[in-house]
Amino acid sequence: MGYYFNFIFGAKDILCGMKGYSIVALRNSELPGGAGIGTAAAVHALRKGEAFQQIDVWGKPRVDSPRFGNRIRGNIKIFKVFFNIIFNTTSAGK
Repeated sequence: MGYYFNFIFGAKDILCGMKGYSIVALRNSELPGGAGIGTAAAVHALRKGEAFQQIDVWGKPRVDSPRFGNRIRGNIKIFKVFFNIIFNTTSAGK
């Protein structure tokens, strides 16, 4: 998913958990089929060609468990969202 968004839109880390959005972007960001693992507003903005800016941020390394579970479960969730983004274009920037 990361490689796809970097190649197509130049978004280096679509899966980064540190994002900031305008209220308008959040209101217009619903992905078809439900959860977007925190990417819905970014996907919508990129597909619509709206302003999208990436800035470098720094934080402490994670010390707790990932919220998506282990690597296998986390990657399965990411794959499901990616599949939804690619093949279900009923909204979110068609």
